[in-house]
Amino acid sequence: DSGRPQINGPFLGYNFHDSDINQHLPFKTVNKKLLVDPKGTFSQSDNVALLFSLFNLTEDLWREGRASVVIQGLKENNPVRKSIILELKSYPYKSAFSIDYLIPANELSPDYYEMKLNLIDGRGQVVDEKNAQFIVSEREAVSHPIARMKASSAQNSFLFFYVLAEQGDKLRDYESAEANFEKAY
Repeated sequence: DSGRPQINGPFLGYNFHDSDINQHLPFKTVNKKLLVDPKGTFSQSDNVALLFSLFNLTEDLWREGRASVVIQGLKENNPVRKSIILELKSYPYKSAFSIDYLIPANELSPDYYEMKLNLIDGRGQVVDEKNAQFIVSEREAVSHPIARMKASSAQNSFLFFYVLAEQGDKLRDYESAEANFEKAY
């Protein structure tokens, strides 16, 4: 962690599902879980569900900054371009928080798309930038894989910290591993 404000994501899926606030799951924010499609293909009846997190935000950046999402079609003739501005002050201030947003896929014509996500400060300067690609199909329905996983209760957080400690150990990040083992026990 460099200490600089940064974006984690964007992660794309085909919708959000309400989820128990007391469970740990991949691609889950406080009470919403992103339904991920690893191929990034969406039908006309899907949503393009966007999830990203912001880290190391200062109060000034939160108060004056914004997240800019630009979706650009890649076909040569008349590509779709969609811009979305999310004012950071519309969300409760924290130095780190997640933002979820739904874009109806039928607002985009069938095409290959590139999404550019920018974190912009009050002076209009880009602080961080991330990209993602996806496809909108001409089909009315596209099958999506179902990811099954076992949820871990937040009340059993020792399991969560134990798994993080094991990961730190395998990555030879012994400081992180030790800190998480201490939290686990």
